[in-house]
Amino acid sequence: MSQRELRALVAAANARYTDPERNVVINGETGETPRFELYHFSLSLCSQKLRTVLDEKRATYLSHDINILPPGMENYYPEYVRVRLEGGRDLLGRMVAGYTGRSSTETEGFDPLVVPTLVDHDAGRVLVNSKRVCLYLDSEVATGTELVPKAVAAEVLRQVDIVDRTPHPARPGEPRNGGPQMVEVSRDGRRVYTTNSLYSSWDPQFYPDGISGWMAKLDVKDGGGIEFDTEFFLEFERDLRPHQIRLEGGDASSDSFCFS
Repeated sequence: MSQRELRALVAAANARYTDPERNVVINGETGETPRFELYHFSLSLCSQKLRTVLDEKRATYLSHDINILPPGMENYYPEYVRVRLEGGRDLLGRMVAGYTGRSSTETEGFDPLVVPTLVDHDAGRVLVNSKRVCLYLDSEVATGTELVPKAVAAEVLRQVDIVDRTPHPARPGEPRNGGPQMVEVSRDGRRVYTTNSLYSSWDPQFYPDGISGWMAKLDVKDGGGIEFDTEFFLEFERDLRPHQIRLEGGDASSDSFCFS
């Protein structure tokens, strides 16, 4: 696709996103035409990774904070989907067929209805898959911090691959449905409990095929660090949704949750 064709494709998508408070130039001046445009959602973990990399690289970009939650669901706009499909061409893989809780595009397939999506106007490219985009930005943008030095790149990618692909050790052959949403630390700081449901109105957006609830536990090791308790893994009947853990001697703390 030529740069002219790409700009026309992006312009059609941007015509749907008109809120001036959610479509702004970051790390630059208002009215500037940056090299990069980022379609993202404020609470999306993958979007947060890309925003962090862009800031660390001190890159100027046009931010489109699109609402993926109902009733907005702006990621379903056909104009945006067309932009993202252009990025999917580079992946040369299959389309996503379901939800397993793993985030690797290589294993799960390409989803044209999610965020984030990055447009590089100078290169005439649309890029998807947050890991791939982070590495692209680190190599292409000369300013700011070198995020993955060559000396440690292999080890960094090995650890990222663990997060992308590895299921719970109690079920080594079964990828989990959903990721950790609620995190609760025991009063003595020795145990961490996590469950995979957030809110009934949000879960269908993250798990369109339904959610199979589970609860896992990590233990703090005496010498430091944490590890999974491979004997503690509770699975719930389909559509039962575990939320926060109620701790002994007190209510569930309302400030220890995360988005994943």
